[in-house]
Order: sequence, then C-alpha cells, then structure tokens
Amino acid sequence: MRPVPHRLLWSLLGLFWLTGCGGSAASVSGTITLDGKPFMTPAAKGSVSFIASDGAISQTPLDAGGNYKLKIGKETSTRPGQYKVVVVAAEVPKPDPSQPSVVPIPKVLTPERYGASATTDLTAEVKNGSNRFDFDLKSAP
Repeated sequence: MRPVPHRLLWSLLGLFWLTGCGGSAASVSGTITLDGKPFMTPAAKGSVSFIASDGAISQTPLDAGGNYKLKIGKETSTRPGQYKVVVVAAEVPKPDPSQPSVVPIPKVLTPERYGASATTDLTAEVKNGSNRFDFDLKSAP
C-alpha cells in the first residue's frame, strides 16, 4: 500500500473544510396565528411541516404560543429551497377516568385546508442563513 503524501492529505482536508459537509443549511422559525390571534391552548398539540418539491418533509411541534423552530434530528437547520407548509393543531381532551374504554375525540383548531399539502396555500422560500416565517391562518376562505 502506497502512503498518501501529506500535501495531498492537507489539500483534501482544506477543500473539505472550505466546502462544508454536504451543502448549505438554513434555520427556520416563526409563529402561527389564527385570524391574527394566538389559538393554541394548554391542551392543544400541533405541528408545522415544510414539504419540499422532492417530497422531503421537515416537521416540528408548535409550542403553547404557536411558535416553532424547525429541526432535523438534533440540528436546527434545513436545506434551502421552495416548500409547501402544512399546519395542523388539535385540542386533545383528557380521558374520563370513569369511562376508560371511551376515547375522547380531539377538537381540530386549524382550518382543514391548511392540513394537507394538496390543499394548503402556505408556501415558504427558505434561503441560506436565518429565516422567519409567520403564518396567519384564516378561519374563513
């Protein structure tokens, strides 16, 4: 086996350092409101999904204030590009201990049209660096 010359090794490492490990990254955060007002309740659960044209999905939960910060694994970044945005939130009632076999039905808080990539009109163009996208959902079309 022939040893790799030091210059070649350092050149490759320098090139790797200059180009990064796999392309650009962007951070994405924002707030979701309904008709201009916060809509999440303490019993609500919700999420925001960014769906790329190739079908890749980045999803993150909404907090109690309707805020989100998009994460992929442990990273708080996603790749730049054009995305459709899907928002779903529902209030999940606590089960009644006297009726353990009855599953409570969640109350959907977000208009149905925002809950699927085929019907949402929410879009975002994510660019390198920090991005903020606040979306105000409308209850009436």
